[in-house]
Amino acid sequence: MSQLDRLRAEISGRPKPAAAPVPVTVGSDLAAGRATSSGATSHLHELVRAALDGMSAEYDMDGDDLIGAWENGIFDFGALEDDDGHAEVLQVHGLWERMLPPGRFQAAIVFANEWNAEHVWPKVFALTDDEGWTGLHCEVTTDLGADPSADRVDLVINTGIVSGLAVFDAAEAAFPDARHIAGDELDESE
Repeated sequence: MSQLDRLRAEISGRPKPAAAPVPVTVGSDLAAGRATSSGATSHLHELVRAALDGMSAEYDMDGDDLIGAWENGIFDFGALEDDDGHAEVLQVHGLWERMLPPGRFQAAIVFANEWNAEHVWPKVFALTDDEGWTGLHCEVTTDLGADPSADRVDLVINTGIVSGLAVFDAAEAAFPDARHIAGDELDESE
């Protein structure tokens, strides 16, 4: 059973099958927004770790961010603070494991806009690096209120991963010319 099927089963309330951990080797520049550690952030951070541990996910820590890989995407999980330092907002940010070659930014924008017009989750966007390669990103950002519960954190994480993987599956079909990200480098041998 794939990780996507396991996550869908968790959201629907069906029993979870045993999961094999996915090895993660990820650079530190993936997070869309970084949070600093405060008491409130620490509490939300602990809930996120507990949720990931509960799904037997393998993840790395980069400062306060937790980063893991699922099937064809890399995801980071972070708490966003308000001006008073309260961390009530959880952000699940995904990066497709492939990049589009230079000149494909417009096609990526059309793909993202069509997805966003037809789906509630996740928000999809494209970013271009300094060399012209375009990456597809997705986000689910949710205000959990003043006292986030473990169940709500778990639901946001599962929603972010499942919906992000659906985007990346669609991108796989739409962009056969995309290249794998190998560590921090592009695999241009494909």
